[in-house]
Amino acid sequence: MNNDLVSVKATDIPDLVDQLRDKGGDASYAVVMFCSPYAFSGEDPIINLQYSVEGSVLGLDWVLLGARNIEDKERIAAFITRAGHAVTEQEMNNVRFLRVEGGDVADLGFRIVTEYYQIKPTAEIDLLVDGFEYVQRPNGLQPTQEAATHNQQGKPAPVTAQEFLKNVKPWEERLAELRAEFPGPTDEQLEGLVP
Repeated sequence: MNNDLVSVKATDIPDLVDQLRDKGGDASYAVVMFCSPYAFSGEDPIINLQYSVEGSVLGLDWVLLGARNIEDKERIAAFITRAGHAVTEQEMNNVRFLRVEGGDVADLGFRIVTEYYQIKPTAEIDLLVDGFEYVQRPNGLQPTQEAATHNQQGKPAPVTAQEFLKNVKPWEERLAELRAEFPGPTDEQLEGLVP
């Protein structure tokens, strides 16, 4: 069993989910972590996307602990619904979370990372697993490229802020997209709410 933090890519999510399904048991989980490009200065930018096995059923969990996960809850639920999945809100150990079971939850998580948050599929993201051993498989990088992304101990090299920002759309552009997708109430609608 492995609970060390490792770096993976969004493109590794389907293999990660397959390994969790094949090797994990009840209470096994894998948490993918990355920085939200939409967090304002001073806000906690960390997003946690979890896959877990509960009652022998694999699911995707949006755990409502981190500030960004809580802030983005309704928008993520809408994204999941538009993607054709049923989402339920649940609670376990005094922690609330959204859960999706059935369908292609690996693809759904990949789409949340790459479409909703606009993280490049090949960008490095963090992974924490428990209850099973995750084996990172070769991803087709040429040895010279792979050597350039790893330090002497074989661990992925840290990503600088500039490298991270190359992997996301400018926040103003993504904010405009989100506002178009989820328009707020009009002035007329708001007038009716004010006594």
